[in-house]
Amino acid sequence: MQLTKRMRVFAILALVGLLMIFTYIDISSERTGGKGIYGLFEPYHAELMLFLAILGITTGAIIYAFMETKIEKTKDQDHISTSLFLKLLESNQRKITKYLWGNNGKANQLELSHIEGLDKLKVHRTLKALQEKNVITIEHFGKINKILLQKDILVVGKNKS
Repeated sequence: MQLTKRMRVFAILALVGLLMIFTYIDISSERTGGKGIYGLFEPYHAELMLFLAILGITTGAIIYAFMETKIEKTKDQDHISTSLFLKLLESNQRKITKYLWGNNGKANQLELSHIEGLDKLKVHRTLKALQEKNVITIEHFGKINKILLQKDILVVGKNKS
């Protein structure tokens, strides 16, 4: 498959190169008075530029329309992966993960104990379970523990709707 793509690119480059060579030969030809093929388009220069502009805008709009559907499909897949990830966690783990998603992936352990339904002991046990699953990392700064969500999981949470 890659070979055919490379062959197409090579063919396009060869075609453009030949077109440039023939254009140079045509322009430098003395029998056409130096105008060559451009002499045919000279009276219609403004119309040709307008046509090319419209063609470019139309092509861009068509490409955008095709890419927009792919972007929407990607967003749907992100939403599915986020909900699937959350289903794999226990309820306390879900609460902490959602809190970290909303807090840019960072929080102190004490902050997490203020989440409804969690106390210090539940937070401690839940964080240990999340650390074992490689969902978070815990950095110790004296008596303060800083909780950091893993980057790939943070990205999944940021893509959620």
